[in-house]
Amino acid sequence: MPLRISRRALLSLAIPAAVLILAPASTPAAAAGKPKVTRKEIERAIMCPCEEKCGKVLANCFCDYSGAFRKDIDRMIAQGMTREQILAALVKTYGPTVLAAPGTSNWLDIASWVLPFLALALGAWAITLLLRRWASPRLPPPPPPAAGPPAGGSAYESRLDDELSRFET
Repeated sequence: MPLRISRRALLSLAIPAAVLILAPASTPAAAAGKPKVTRKEIERAIMCPCEEKCGKVLANCFCDYSGAFRKDIDRMIAQGMTREQILAALVKTYGPTVLAAPGTSNWLDIASWVLPFLALALGAWAITLLLRRWASPRLPPPPPPAAGPPAGGSAYESRLDDELSRFET
């Protein structure tokens, strides 16, 4: 009797085998516990600190200063520094404005993440209120008060009425 294997069983064996065969071999840096950092990864995390203040992320900048700056990053990578160490060294040298995105280390950095979204939500709320006010029907003004003496009256009004009625006759 021949052995029959179902497709489901065959796939359940083939997928893990393919993953093991096609998985990349571990790098020496990964084996040592240090993930290998690439220059592109660092370039995407920092701004170009050139004198012209081009305002570009280093990965997109091709000014005269960026070539020397990239060589400094390559030197730090060759020394075996991690991503965090390289970023800390750059912040120490050029200040926190070299980072492309604010961190989360103090309240100012956290505020720079939160305030734009808060301002956007507040603006949307204000526009919603304004549009509702413009779209709502306006109520007519209340009618003016009736001309003449008020109903009811005090003792002075009744005395005045008596005096006037005597005067008219």
